[in-house]
This record gives sequence, structure tokens and C-alpha cells, in this order.
Amino acid sequence: MSELWELAHRGLSKLWSDCAEQFPLSGRHIAHELSHPLFNRARHATGMLTDSRYPERTGTEMMRSTARLAWDEYCTEALADILTGAISSTDDGGVPRPLQLWDLWGGANINSLRDVLGPAHPA
Repeated sequence: MSELWELAHRGLSKLWSDCAEQFPLSGRHIAHELSHPLFNRARHATGMLTDSRYPERTGTEMMRSTARLAWDEYCTEALADILTGAISSTDDGGVPRPLQLWDLWGGANINSLRDVLGPAHPA
């Protein structure tokens, strides 16, 4: 069994490193999705979910769930940013630095924000 585990571990490690080097965005997605179970398990182990109802029925329950999901996404993005920066880099004027999510999505995020806020708050 340990040989099978070792083979699977080497395969996943190679997949991760190859993916992260060639496609940093894909490596970031892997880090993001793999961190969800960590945070979910921590939330369950600490008892944070004992007073949660599913499915949500009241407005308060829905808002708590929405806030919990938003916080979970923020935490997974932060962890993905750390992991991506540890294995991928970019340079600013020839000076290497860790790759950040802003490098990958910054411009697109700003454009999306303009598209959403523009109609609501015209200049």
C-alpha cells in the first residue's frame, strides 16, 4: 500500500509542479480548491457550524451563510496567493518577485468592477 501511496504522491507532486510552472492560473485554481476542505474541516472541528441550519430559512440564516461563504472564499484566495507566490514568479523591470493573484487577474477584476458599478453610479 505504501508503494501505491508513494506513486500517487509523486504523480500529484509532478502534476502540481508542471501545472504551476506552465499555467500559474491553473496551479492557483488547484491551491484554491484544495484549501476548501481544510477550512471546512477546521470550521467543523471548532464547532462553528453547530448553530447553523441547512437549508437556511430566515433572512438572518441566509445572511450568516452568505457571510460564511464570502469569508471562506477570501481565505482560500489568500492561501492560494501564498502558495502561488511560493512556486511561481514574475519580474518587475528585471527584478524577480513572487507571482500574486493581482498579476493574473488584476486588470480583469477592475474592468468587471467598472461594468457592475458603472450603470449603478454613472459619472
